[in-house]
Amino acid sequence: MKLQVANSNISTQVMDHHGIVAGICKELNIADKINARIGSKDPRRIVQAGTAVVAMIINALGFTNRRLYLTPQFFQSKAVEQLLGDNITADNLDDHSLGKSLDEASAYGVTKLYGEIAFEIATENKLLGKKAHLDTTSFSLSGSYEDAINDYRIAIIDDKITNKALPKNIDIAITKDRAILYYTNTDNKFKTVTDISKWWPELQELLIVATQNIEAMQATLQDFFIKNRDAAVTHKIRISPNKTIDCINESQTVQVHYGHSKDHRSDLKQVMLSLSVTGDANIPIWMEPQDGNSSDKTSFHETITRVEDFKKQLQLNHDFIWIADSALYTPEKLLKQNDILWASRVPESIKECKELLQLDDEIFTWVSNSEHDGYKCTEVGTSYGGIKQRWIIVSSEQAYLREKITFDKKLQQQMEQMEKDCWHFSNEIFNCVTDAKNAALEIQKNYKFFIIESQVEAVTKNIKKGRPSKKATDADKMITGYQLTFKFDKNMETIKKQLRTKGRFIIATNDILTETAPFDILTQYKEQQGVESGFKFLKDPWFMVDSFFVKKASRVAALMMIMTLSLLVYNFAQHKLRTALKKQNTTIPNQLGKQIQNPTMRWVFQIMEGIGIIKVYDKITNTISAMITNLNDMRLKIIRLLGGTICEMYGI
Repeated sequence: MKLQVANSNISTQVMDHHGIVAGICKELNIADKINARIGSKDPRRIVQAGTAVVAMIINALGFTNRRLYLTPQFFQSKAVEQLLGDNITADNLDDHSLGKSLDEASAYGVTKLYGEIAFEIATENKLLGKKAHLDTTSFSLSGSYEDAINDYRIAIIDDKITNKALPKNIDIAITKDRAILYYTNTDNKFKTVTDISKWWPELQELLIVATQNIEAMQATLQDFFIKNRDAAVTHKIRISPNKTIDCINESQTVQVHYGHSKDHRSDLKQVMLSLSVTGDANIPIWMEPQDGNSSDKTSFHETITRVEDFKKQLQLNHDFIWIADSALYTPEKLLKQNDILWASRVPESIKECKELLQLDDEIFTWVSNSEHDGYKCTEVGTSYGGIKQRWIIVSSEQAYLREKITFDKKLQQQMEQMEKDCWHFSNEIFNCVTDAKNAALEIQKNYKFFIIESQVEAVTKNIKKGRPSKKATDADKMITGYQLTFKFDKNMETIKKQLRTKGRFIIATNDILTETAPFDILTQYKEQQGVESGFKFLKDPWFMVDSFFVKKASRVAALMMIMTLSLLVYNFAQHKLRTALKKQNTTIPNQLGKQIQNPTMRWVFQIMEGIGIIKVYDKITNTISAMITNLNDMRLKIIRLLGGTICEMYGI
C-alpha cells in the first residue's frame, strides 16, 4: 500500500481509554468540587485548579510514567478539548499551572480536601460500607528536600538548657531567659536563635496561660503559629514532660525522613501514606500523608480519631467497623479508647495469644465452612486489657503447608550453624570451668529447637619434660585449661509447639453485640486486601510514583492526594463496569478469551487502545468536522455499559 502524506487540514488525536477516565471525573464532578474549595476565581486563569487535578489524574491513569514537567508532552497527541473542556491546550498544562494547583491543595490541606471530596462522592453514590480498612505504605524518595522539616517540636523549660535535660525529638526550646534554641540533626547541638524580640511579648503571655489552662491554649497557639511560622501539619507544644498539645492548621506538609521502609530501601528517605478504603467498590475514603519515620502503632489510632472527628464535622451519621493489621492492636491505646468498633489481628508477641496458638488441635472445637475451603475457626471470649472482646482463632491448611516448608528450611539452616558453633567452641580452651559452662549455656540459648548436652573436660599436660613414664599418674600432670564436648538432638516438644502456630492466627473484635459469625469476621479481615491492592496499584512501575521528583515536601503531599484520587476514579470505574455486567447478565473476554464479569480496568484500558479522533478543517466554510474512529463492537459495548457520561465523551 502506497502511503500519502496528509495535508495540514487533517489531524488526528488520541482518545484510547482516556475518555473513560475523563468521563468518570466528570460524572463524579471532581473538577467542580475542587474549584469550589481551592483556586483563584480570576477569569483570566485558563487552567483552574479542578481542571489541573483532572489532567493529572488522566496523566496518572495513562500508565506512561510521565513526570510532572512532561505533562504537556503527554497531552500533545491527546484530544485535550474533548477530555478537559474548550479552550484548553496541551501547552496550558505546564509545570507552573499544575504546580500552582498542588500548592493551593497543600495550603487548603490535602487530607481535608481529599476527605471532603471522597466522602461527598461516596455519599452521593451510596458507596459507604459498614467497614473501613486501614493500612499504610512507604514511598521512597531520592534527592534533597530542603523544606521537608517544617514541623516544630517545642519544649518549655524552666531550668538551664542542656542536651541531656531536653526531651527527645525537640526542635525548639523556650527558657525563662527568653532564649529560643533549635535542635540540628547535623551536629546534635542546640543553637540560639537571636531574633525573637517581636514574638516574645505575645509568646510570653501564651506561656502564662499555658500553665493555667492547657485546653484553652490550643486555639490561641494555633493562631500564633499560623501568623508567625511557616505552615506545618502539627506543632507539638510540650508544657511539661507529661503534657503535650497538638496545634493543627489546615496547611499540610510532611517530613521526609529515613524510616522503616516497606519497599526494602532503607538507604533512601521516604514518606508514608495512610489509606482507608470502604464499601464494595473499595473506594479510598481517606488519605493522609505522614512523616517518613511514623509508626503504624501510633498513626493507626491517630488516623481513626481524625476520621471520626471529620465525620462529626460533616454531620455524617455513619459508623465504621475499623479493620487493620496487628499494629492496631496496642493495649495501651486501642483498648483504652473503646468507643469505636474494630477488628484486628492479635500480635503473636502477646503472651495469651502465643499460648493459645501453641495448644493442641484436640483442645478446640473447630467449625468449617464450605465457602472457606481449607479454613477452620473457633472462638474464645476474653477480657484482655480490661475490655470484653471476641478472639477468633483461625487455622488455614494452605498457610500451614507454606509456613511449615519455610520453618523446615530455617530449622535445617539453624542445625548447620549450630554444628559449626559447637565445633568452634569445642576447639577453644577456657581458663576455668565456669567460663566453659557459660559458653555452653550461650549456645543452648541461641538454639531453642535443639537439646544440646555439653561436658567440660580438663586439658592437661605433663609436669616434667620429655616422654611421660608408663607409671605416670594424674599427679604427674597439670591442668592447662578446659574444653567442651557436645551432643545434640532436636527438641521435638518445642518443635511441635512451634508447628502448631503455623497457619494459625487470631482475629480480635470488640463487636460482641451483633453476634457476627466467626467466618463472617474472617471474611471482613480478609477484605483487608482491598487496601493492599490499592497500594499495589499506586506502586505500579507504570503509575506515577516516579513523579516524586518535586523538591517541595508540600507538593509531595499534594501529589499523594492526586495519586489517591486516581485510585478512587479507577476503583469507581471498575465497580461501575462490573455492576453493569452483572445487572445485564453479560460478559466481556479476558486476556485468554474467557468470558468474565469481573474484568480489571487495567485490561479494559488495554482493550480501548487505538480509539482516536480525526479532525478535518474546511477552509471554504471555515469549519472543523470531527469523527471518532476504531470503535468496534467490544469497545462500544464497554462504553455503553459505563453509562451516558462516557458515551457522551466518545460521541455515542
